Amino acid sequence: MLSPKIEDAVNAAVRAKTPDPVLFIAELGANTMLALLIAAPKACAAEKES
Repeated sequence: MLSPKIEDAVNAAVRAKTPDPVLFIAELGANTMLALLIAAPKACAAEKES
């Protein structure tokens, strides 16, 4: 059984009808990591202020 996150990524690739599902999933993962890297410092700064 696939993990729910992998299954969600595969389903997103299928819904997007992408010609290269592996590349789509890799980019999806990279975008998610980028969003986390952007949000993490802000969250840490907010936590320090409280």
